[in-house]
Amino acid sequence: MTKRILLVSDTYLPTISGVTTVVSEYKKELEALGHTVAVLVPETKEAADEKNVITVPGLQSILRSDTVVPLYFIGLKKEVAAFNPDVIHIHSPGPLGLWARKWAKKNDVTVVTTVHGTPDFSASYLPFSYLYEDFIKESGWKFWEWFLETSEVVVAPSYFIVEKLQEIGIKSTIIRAPFWIEPYRLEKNNNKKNVTNFLFFGRLDPDKNLPFLLESWSKMNGHSAHLTIAGRDLENQKEDLQTLAKTFGCEATVTVLGKVSEKKKLNLFSHADFFVMPSKVEVQSIVTYQAALSGIPVLVARASALPEIVAHSTAPDLIFDPDDPTSLTKLLKKCCKEKATYTKNYSLSEDFKKSFTKEKILHDLVEKIY
Repeated sequence: MTKRILLVSDTYLPTISGVTTVVSEYKKELEALGHTVAVLVPETKEAADEKNVITVPGLQSILRSDTVVPLYFIGLKKEVAAFNPDVIHIHSPGPLGLWARKWAKKNDVTVVTTVHGTPDFSASYLPFSYLYEDFIKESGWKFWEWFLETSEVVVAPSYFIVEKLQEIGIKSTIIRAPFWIEPYRLEKNNNKKNVTNFLFFGRLDPDKNLPFLLESWSKMNGHSAHLTIAGRDLENQKEDLQTLAKTFGCEATVTVLGKVSEKKKLNLFSHADFFVMPSKVEVQSIVTYQAALSGIPVLVARASALPEIVAHSTAPDLIFDPDDPTSLTKLLKKCCKEKATYTKNYSLSEDFKKSFTKEKILHDLVEKIY
């Protein structure tokens, strides 16, 4: 039975993030299955040019310059009522998420909510958040507890989020449904130089803990290794990281590229011996799974959902303390010494890999969630 599904997000294309990827891909794939899908998002040129998109005006965010904070809701009730959704799937608890939650409750429409972020993620963008970290966590999860009260189903991208929602007492049905991952068919690396290549790929944002990565890397004296950092670059983040590498004295073995093409990304993955993700706030690091499912051993922080990856891999020891630079440095050195052991036949367990297939996740969305 086909349904009319409204996807709601406080961020959308062209912003690059896990949320925008999930929402835009859900829209495309659910439409392909015959459902009628619309998205409710902040107004951008790209969104305005897309079919079946309801937009609201807003202002540029002071925390992330590539996002728009929705502010102007006049006429929105009429547009949403005209679409007449059977299900509203909320992907963020911001202004639009709050508006949609209220509208759905008043009009007796089924609500599904995906928890894409944690209070720790939000705190990573706030100045001096370490001074009130405990308050942010406590109040943030209290907010999520209230926000999810009206959701019939709560979608968790990882086991970590499932456990956290159970811990705070969410009574709604909780379903683990990660976003599907398409592994790369990597080109053969013919690099004969005795250099161990490490790669970080992702947004060059505060939540990725990149200064910590550079500090750890700066202690790699005597090892033939190279670190490449690449991903979306805003507000001089690329230049800031290059300057920091110079400050730490490791600029000769570090390349910071910023945003690259999909072809260049494939090339970087093909030449990487190891992938490193130092973030402390990942609920499902799509790019890290992409590396692991493509056969690249991944080193991850012992935080949030990242340990799930190594726990289901052939190298469960590739994990470090994201608050202790020496912990990562020791692991980096170990990878250089034992590269052949780690890189040979690296993989994730078969059952775990299957849970990231598009067919299974779309089936769960349609059969269990909508």
